[in-house]
Formats: sequence, structure tokens, C-alpha cells
Amino acid sequence: ALGNAGNGKVLSVQISPNGRFVTFSDTSSNLVTDDRNNFADVFVKDLSTSQILRLNLSSTGSQANNDSDLA
Repeated sequence: ALGNAGNGKVLSVQISPNGRFVTFSDTSSNLVTDDRNNFADVFVKDLSTSQILRLNLSSTGSQANNDSDLA
């Protein structure tokens, strides 16, 4: 996590049963480094460490070419 408030909009949210992880889709481009695809992405935040990871990358690290949302 970059420590910034998102500059976009949260589209959906899910919280893990133990309350540690929050998974969300968001249109922000400033939550992780190098988010340049201009689409909604799926993230997970670990509330114990404050780390945010983007989940909707390909196996080679390529960014999505369309909006992503929680299933």
C-alpha cells in the first residue's frame, strides 16, 4: 500500500470470516505502484499488516484490459 486514500471509487467489498482481510474492487489508480490500466481492479488488504495487493494480474504480471470485479 502506498498509504494514500484512493482516488477512485469502491465498487464492491467482502470481508473474510476472521476479519483480517478485505477484498474489494476499486477504480483508483493510486493504491498500488504502476496501476496504469484505467480499469477497475481487485485488491486485498491485510488489516494486520496494512499491505494491499492487486489480485487481477496475469501470471506474467500484465494488467487487466477490462474492468474486474469480485466473483
